[in-house]
Amino acid sequence: MTPITSATPAIPVAQTEADGFRNQRLHKAAHQFEAMMLGEMLKPLTQTSEDALNGEDSTTTGPLQSFGMEAVAGALSNSNALGFARQIERALVGHSASTKAAALALSGSEK
Repeated sequence: MTPITSATPAIPVAQTEADGFRNQRLHKAAHQFEAMMLGEMLKPLTQTSEDALNGEDSTTTGPLQSFGMEAVAGALSNSNALGFARQIERALVGHSASTKAAALALSGSEK
């Protein structure tokens, strides 16, 4: 008879490190996506400010405004102001976990 224990099997360190690296990449990608999305949402603001110049030369402000909007979008994303990146991460981590569980269940049933 095999004794029942509450100990869980050890997870290999390499798997944990790989999961950590994957989660870091996911975190970064989610924030980059949120920043890009915010940048697109902020684009109308730059067009409105250019229209407010009433025909003045906007060639000097154009690149600076674009860079500024990207910086604002990145700062908003990194501060979790809207939380889109967090929601994306949760959804993808949950999807990854369910995919792993399904793969483990299939490999266990084949034995």
